[in-house]
Amino acid sequence: MAEEQDACIRTTVPRVRLESYRLESLHVECQDSRASGPSDEAYECAVDWGAQESDAGRYLIWLSVLCRPPADAPARFRSIGGMVWGTFAITEGPPLEEREMLLAYNGAAILHGVLRGLLISATGGCAGGPFLLPTANYVEMAARRKKRQAEAGTAEESPEPSTISR
Repeated sequence: MAEEQDACIRTTVPRVRLESYRLESLHVECQDSRASGPSDEAYECAVDWGAQESDAGRYLIWLSVLCRPPADAPARFRSIGGMVWGTFAITEGPPLEEREMLLAYNGAAILHGVLRGLLISATGGCAGGPFLLPTANYVEMAARRKKRQAEAGTAEESPEPSTISR
């Protein structure tokens, strides 16, 4: 029975696979290493991402994140963030439109984890300790982005960045 369920899952759920990634930029601007300031989760983070087909069945996804502490709060970093690119492949499954939507959300979430690890490594030696990039819900951010576009009556290719909400 378990083998049948496992086979069913393998055949009906498309899998998103990160084939490679590239760091475009990493930005760390220290402020006051003695500041206890807000937790990393309290930083306001602007997030933007996009996807384009590069080859048949392969997609290039990019993610850009820039975080700043709340205004007038003592903080370890003035701003911190980066940009990464990833090449992804997705298995056959649902219709193309659904696969591309799944790829955009999951690809951005995977790259978010990659960028999170890079920022932890880069800031591990900082006097205030490593910065842990807050988690993000890309499905929720995409829904907010789509709602803003509908209200504005546009379908922009590169809308204004979303923000991570806590």
